[in-house]
Amino acid sequence: MYGNIAKAHGRDKKTRYYYYCKNTITASGHECSFRLNIDQAELNNAVARIISAMVNKPRFAEAIQAKIGTAVDTATLEQQVEVLQGRLKQTLGTKTRLERQMDTLDIGDPHYDRKISDLQRRYDEQYDIMVEIESQIDELQSQIRSIRQEKISGDNIYRLLLAFDAVYNSATEAERKELMKAFIERIDLYPEKRKDGCWIRGIVFNFPMPVEGGEVKEYSLESETTVDVCPPRGKKYTYVLFVCERV
Repeated sequence: MYGNIAKAHGRDKKTRYYYYCKNTITASGHECSFRLNIDQAELNNAVARIISAMVNKPRFAEAIQAKIGTAVDTATLEQQVEVLQGRLKQTLGTKTRLERQMDTLDIGDPHYDRKISDLQRRYDEQYDIMVEIESQIDELQSQIRSIRQEKISGDNIYRLLLAFDAVYNSATEAERKELMKAFIERIDLYPEKRKDGCWIRGIVFNFPMPVEGGEVKEYSLESETTVDVCPPRGKKYTYVLFVCERV
């Protein structure tokens, strides 16, 4: 959804901001019929209340603290790197031996040309093997770095969540936007506001969240085990939080 602005008018002379969907056709090719304007402050505050209710549950802080700083399992990838590094060392050894053989080959040998040609071919092959092994090592090391970086990013988000109320309440509107984007992937909405005032059907997080003794990335408000339950009804619309600036 996108930001929309309604210029000051009417008795109160207030400028209002809304979210709306401007896609007439969705990514799946189906026509999108969602044409409502949703008050930005109302929806933002609703999301903040849900997150606040989650993080203030008695066992949430304990579960988050347990997640922060835990080791990530990259042992299998590291073992693969060690095996490849061993193969690379062997290949370098083979290349060195071939160099010595070429250097010591008797030029007076009647089969010198054929022998040097064979040695040269095998020598060149070692470079192809080395490039392939080094490429595989680089890919595995990149995966290891990515996993570790994701862990670091996750730890930072979890620390923010432990102080969510204080951070959110003291943040500017732009800072609140960045905070939400840091740990929320998307929000699913009902096609219209419920009679109980509920817009939000569920939240999908960027990182696993501890809920009811387990971990989830998709947090449904349709379950009675979650905060302020909104009973299931009708289809849902996906709301991607803060996808663009106000226009």
